[in-house]
Amino acid sequence: IDVTVASSVVPVLFYCFYKRRYLAAGLAAVFIMLSRENMPIWMIFIALFFALTRLHHRPSLVFSAILMLISVAYLFVIFRIIIPSFENPSHPYWGFAYSSLGKNIPEALMTVVLHPWEAIRLLFVNQSGETVYNGIKGEFYLVFLLSGAVLLFTRPAWLLLFIPLIAQKMFNDHYLRWGINSFYSIEIVSVLSLSVWSAVAEFRYWKIPVKKWILFLTVVSTLVVTMVKMDTRKARWYDPVKEKIY
Repeated sequence: IDVTVASSVVPVLFYCFYKRRYLAAGLAAVFIMLSRENMPIWMIFIALFFALTRLHHRPSLVFSAILMLISVAYLFVIFRIIIPSFENPSHPYWGFAYSSLGKNIPEALMTVVLHPWEAIRLLFVNQSGETVYNGIKGEFYLVFLLSGAVLLFTRPAWLLLFIPLIAQKMFNDHYLRWGINSFYSIEIVSVLSLSVWSAVAEFRYWKIPVKKWILFLTVVSTLVVTMVKMDTRKARWYDPVKEKIY
């Protein structure tokens, strides 16, 4: 529930930022970060995206820089002070489940920095060693692209918003979290439509009718892939009887 509520505020954050209502945008960002301990990670990338898309607007750059600094500082406070103070030795923090990268967060970060190609490989392969879980990650990427994400490669800056979400999703030890059933799906959805529509709007040399056709085909593609995946999917523990609302 906390993730769903926080994700629903992300479009509000974008709206306030681009309308230059920085106080409201700041309050939205604080609300999002306070909702869950890993949200500051996403906020760092959002702040970077804001800065890259408003390089020539000083107030926006200042807001982005402040947001990034606050996010980094808050992330440090959470994992170095707050969480350790609440931890029970018999029940340690369970949010870190990335053994393929290391034993803890510093080791995981070092693996990504020192072995980037291995980190990229882990985004696409089944690291569990159990062949029954093959294809789950591939299914997610297929649905992601057919739901409009393929258009984002024309505006790569928008892809920044998805890097921390997909990384936390695919590096995870649990196969249940790789697919389209759950785990970061709501965060991705909260910005996917926003980013696709905005990316198409930024096509300067395409005429309006062409843009409308692109958006129409994107809606059709999203609808088709949604209905197909409501019938059958690679992701484990899916119950079509419960999910097939049509």
